[in-house]
This record gives sequence, C-alpha cells and structure tokens, in this order.
Amino acid sequence: MPELEENKKTFTPTSRLSNFVRRAFPEAGIEGKVKTLGLIPISSGFLSPGDVIAFNYKAEGATAFFPVVALVVQTSVSSGVRITRVTKNRLITCFKLEDTDDSRGTLRNLYKNREKATIEALPTLDSYKTYIMDSAHISNIMELTLNKDKL
Repeated sequence: MPELEENKKTFTPTSRLSNFVRRAFPEAGIEGKVKTLGLIPISSGFLSPGDVIAFNYKAEGATAFFPVVALVVQTSVSSGVRITRVTKNRLITCFKLEDTDDSRGTLRNLYKNREKATIEALPTLDSYKTYIMDSAHISNIMELTLNKDKL
C-alpha cells in the first residue's frame, strides 16, 4: 500500500515554503538542497526510514512551537514510528539534522535508503530524538525531497 499513500502527498516547489521551514533549513544544514516539499498527514503511514521531514513541534509543557528537520530512522521496535508502552503515545523515531559534518555525512549515507536508515547506522546517539506524533505537539508536517547531487 505505500504506493497509494505516496500518491496522496502534495508536493510543491520550494518557493512556496512556509516561514518555519525556511528558518529551519540553515540550522539543519540543508539550505539550497531542497527540491520540493509536501504536506503530509500526521500519520505513521506516510513516514518511512530514510525520509527527511520538517515540522513545528511543541514539547510537553511548552508554550511555543519550534521548527524541526529530521531524518526518519528505524529501530529494533519501530519502522519510523513506535508506540510507548506506558502512555500509548506514537513517537517519531528520527535523527535531528544539524549543520555539522556528522549530520551531513549521515544524511548523505541514509537519505532515501530504506534498509540502512537505522539507529545502528547513526554516528552517535546524541542527535537521535523521538517526537510525540499528535496534533497537540506537531503541526505542518512536511516531507522534503532533497537534491542528492548537493548532499
């Protein structure tokens, strides 16, 4: 079924970026590397290991949203999204992209690589993050298509 879900994504040229995404690109080290982006529903069916996503996130107890750009990774118990045992929250498992050599190398090696985009392939666990996947915490989730030649 992934083919059907991919058809539901609405990709637009990067000239129509929202302000939050535009502000997040330099910090993530991907400025000038994004070809298109597409709004996707807050749903695990639209995320796969190796995807690069951007979204606004509001942490538990916080008052404001902040932008996040991340590479979705799988773990031994998830394929990009896992459910916690205690709270039953759905969590996105990902590598937060930053403007560092390690982050750029990880992005080059794992972007769109469904088999290799795993937690074990990350250089360190410092940038491994989980984000609660619901509308109270995430807004404007987008999948980014990057220009592989510029990575």
